[in-house]
Formats: sequence, structure tokens, C-alpha cells
Amino acid sequence: MATDLNRKIDIIYSELMKKFDALSKHIKRVDGQVAENATAIKREIGHLPWRTDTNPKCQANVVLLRSRKRLIPSTVGTEIRTVDFRLNKETRKTLISQRNRISANYHTSSNQNMRITTIRIRNKKREQSRSYSESAYERLQQGISLGSRAVSEIPSSSNPKTAKPN
Repeated sequence: MATDLNRKIDIIYSELMKKFDALSKHIKRVDGQVAENATAIKREIGHLPWRTDTNPKCQANVVLLRSRKRLIPSTVGTEIRTVDFRLNKETRKTLISQRNRISANYHTSSNQNMRITTIRIRNKKREQSRSYSESAYERLQQGISLGSRAVSEIPSSSNPKTAKPN
């Protein structure tokens, strides 16, 4: 009878421990969700909802999704890296020099694009000033031609120097 009672107590105790473990896992999950909601509330507008891990080699080795799952890196990247380590020193030097030339060409092309846009802006401003000066010259010419007609049409008696008092 005592052994029967001890066995029942052991069974009840193990079931209680299983329920307790399940409850503690559930509480941990809820705590994680509360923490995520707190960070989502504090997050500034326009920022992505996940954190990015900095990678000094600028290669995506590990990608963390919203669902907290990690993507397995592709085998192509590892094959390329292993081949890169097998290259001899001369090939590495040429690759590095080519990379430097490419980056230098990029900077020079961006500088050239900047120069081209500034030249275009200057040319537009010059064209506008020319059109303004041409229109002003045309108005001046019209004013001179109107003025000469107006002078010829004005009677000489209306000239204050030559006009006789009434």
C-alpha cells in the first residue's frame, strides 16, 4: 500500500513538472513578445523592424529574418572564398589593383558627371541671360524707333525752350 501511494505521488509529481516546464516556456515566449512590442513602439518611423548585424567583410554570411530564422549561407559563397585562398600572390595583387582601378574609375566618373551637370547649369543660366539681354535690346530698339517717331510728331512749339508764352 505504501509503494502504491509512492508510485501515485511520483506520477502526479512528474505530470506537474511537465506542466510547469510547459508553462515556463510559454511565459518566456510571452516575455519575448512583450520586449519586441516595446522596441517596436520606441522605433523611429522609417526604420526597418529588424536589426542588422555588422559584417566587416561586407559579405552576407548570415541573414536573420523577421521570424527569427537564419538563412543558411549558399555553398557558392564558400566555394568562391576557398578558391580565393588558393590563389597565388601575383593573382591576388592583380585582382586588388583591378579593384582599386575600378573604384578610382567610379570616383572619376562621378566627378565627371558632377562637372557635366554644373556645365549644363551654367549654360542654361547663360542662355537665360542672353534671352533677357536680347529681349531688353529689342525693347530698347522699339523704344528708340518709337521715340524718333514721337520726336518727329511733336510740334516745335511744344518745346519749352522755343515755345512762346501765351
